[in-house]
Amino acid sequence: MRTRSLIKLVAVGLFLFGCTSTAEQMAEKGIEPMTAAELREAFTGNSAYVKGPNWEYTGYYRTDGTLIGRSWWQGGEETATATWEIKEEGLFCRDWDNDWGGGGYGCARMYRDGENIVYDNVSGSKGKYPTGTMTLSEGNAFNL
Repeated sequence: MRTRSLIKLVAVGLFLFGCTSTAEQMAEKGIEPMTAAELREAFTGNSAYVKGPNWEYTGYYRTDGTLIGRSWWQGGEETATATWEIKEEGLFCRDWDNDWGGGGYGCARMYRDGENIVYDNVSGSKGKYPTGTMTLSEGNAFNL
């Protein structure tokens, strides 16, 4: 009896949370990855906001390929800088000067889903939060 209950619980969990990748979820919605041109237009000189499970982040993507970010959580905050670039195959890549994103160079595929940008780290350093959703604002919206 206990085994059947456990199997049912696992099946319900898989149904609720899914086993599909970000790429598969976006494809199901008919959403293609952003192109290099779309990424440049979206990020260059603009700001991003991400609300994580117990933290928040803002970043300003300067036109010179540098990035300044600020993250805060209950009891603390931290700022960091990075370099960023767009690869011709449509990857957004960054390299933080601290341990954010796993502390190394990493690249993400981005998808525009309405007003949101869904990111999915696909290579290099992925960090604790390899997928998520951000919103973009024009200019240095958070005065970084």
